[in-house]
Amino acid sequence: MHTSRLYTRLPGGQADSTGTSLRMDAYSWYAGEARYPVFESLSTTLLHDGRDTVLYATSFYYPPDEQRKQLQEDAEDYQEDAVLEAPPSGGVEGAIFTEADLVPNPVVDILHIKYKLTRDASIGFSVHNQQGFCMARVDARPETAGRHETPIDMTACPTGTYTVYVLVDDAVLSLNMVKK
Repeated sequence: MHTSRLYTRLPGGQADSTGTSLRMDAYSWYAGEARYPVFESLSTTLLHDGRDTVLYATSFYYPPDEQRKQLQEDAEDYQEDAVLEAPPSGGVEGAIFTEADLVPNPVVDILHIKYKLTRDASIGFSVHNQQGFCMARVDARPETAGRHETPIDMTACPTGTYTVYVLVDDAVLSLNMVKK
């Protein structure tokens, strides 16, 4: 079986006034046709005065057979959901959203999420960087059916690509955007 290892080092960012910073290292091993890593090790290291001190380290094992089984179950659930929610006329009946747009994209300061709900729902938003860290959040709140707009201040976020997660009731929609 062919395996490959992926090593990712997330830089610790700027050191504080004492010269201390953090670094995260992730090792991921992939095997065969596994979609997700079979084995993964994560560690967080404190960097201070030329010394590295491991603060946290852990590993996870995801058996390939379990991954295949879970992917098959997910695919079956998805097909069942698609059949149950498929409208007879080819429209978007049963969908919570009919529209969701990020304006402007790329954004410089304020991102506006424009969306239309087909029914009353609880809706929230979170913006994550490429490392998966939450950079901005709007807590879930009840909204009525209709058109809405939610602003998110992106001025403190560095330039890069972000994923905006729209959380509606039990559903999640992800959209990509660029910060200039």
